[in-house]
Amino acid sequence: MSQEKVNAYKNEKKNRKKTVKKEKIKKKVIQIVTALLTVLVIGGFGYWIYYSVAIAPTQQEKSAEDLTKEITDLLNNMSQNSTSGNTVSDNALTQDVVAE
Repeated sequence: MSQEKVNAYKNEKKNRKKTVKKEKIKKKVIQIVTALLTVLVIGGFGYWIYYSVAIAPTQQEKSAEDLTKEITDLLNNMSQNSTSGNTVSDNALTQDVVAE
């Protein structure tokens, strides 16, 4: 072996403990970061499922109830202001909207 190779091997051997320690630390950091990212992804996915199953439908139901109430009020106002006497058909529409 040439002198350069011998010197390089001696330096590598001298610094081997430091190099191995750095590699172990790097490997541990990668494991921790991977674990955290995995937990975040799974947690985010779980929250998304919870939101789409538990929270969003209740908000939609409230919105539908509010919309039904507004339509009913509008139809009642129209029937009160109407002079044509179509209150029977307006009441039927109101009952259909409320029934849904």
